[in-house]
Amino acid sequence: TEPFNVDIIYEGKLVAFDAEFVSVQEEESTHLETGSKMILRETRHAVGRISIIDCETRQVLVDDHVLPRERVVDYLTRFSGIVPEDLDPSKTQHHLISTRGAYLKLRYLMEQGCIFVGHGLRQDFATVNLVVPPHQILDTVEIYHQPGMRYISLRFLTNCVLGRDMQQD
Repeated sequence: TEPFNVDIIYEGKLVAFDAEFVSVQEEESTHLETGSKMILRETRHAVGRISIIDCETRQVLVDDHVLPRERVVDYLTRFSGIVPEDLDPSKTQHHLISTRGAYLKLRYLMEQGCIFVGHGLRQDFATVNLVVPPHQILDTVEIYHQPGMRYISLRFLTNCVLGRDMQQD
């Protein structure tokens, strides 16, 4: 079945995109005699949820939890909001899809020429393993970045631009 009404998808359509991630591999490190830390194995993430909203109508097109192929070692709940039950097929109350299913939905939108709007999209797409042409990305991380300055967090940006604390409102 189609994840959304394909009749409303067209080239240039603005869609807000966000992904939440879980850890499937913990960082492994050791401390050297100098006291510095040497990373032996990086943390690896997998997508745990994708959400896509039509920017014009504000209609939710996709809000799926994603079952990673690998065992989850950290749900990153304080960042992702995902808890173990969300990704448990026998307990979840959410629409649960495979990693491949999530990839195919995103790829379909990309191939139709949709423009993805979001914050920190480069990392989201890299983790999902999808290459999106730069002209199809409107990333607030880049839009609001000033040369020589650090990148602005979504929470700070939301507070400044919208006057709302996104973790309270």
